[in-house]
Amino acid sequence: LYGFALFVNLYVLAALDDLQADLVNPHDASRRINRLVNHEIAAHACASALMLCGGHYALFAANAPMMYWEHKRREARTLRIDATEIFARADSERKIRTRKLAFLGVVELIVAY
Repeated sequence: LYGFALFVNLYVLAALDDLQADLVNPHDASRRINRLVNHEIAAHACASALMLCGGHYALFAANAPMMYWEHKRREARTLRIDATEIFARADSERKIRTRKLAFLGVVELIVAY
């Protein structure tokens, strides 16, 4: 499940790069990104729940702040990217996705070992 969340973050970064290189239009880029955002959060939540059920409380505690942050972003309606504001939010979204990618990569390594 964490592998899927990693894939989604890489996919979003690729979509933002394609948008900046004018390979796709803003509507297609926002549609690509928004299509997978809820699935990414669901995968992260399921993986964290499995950690909790499996007795890996430290890993669950490490993931809890990110899940809370994603919940706050969902409440503020900043998870999904609108086609009209994608250029204004591209740099901040890239920073967010890069940080999430690093965090999920570290968690994936810890889980693997």
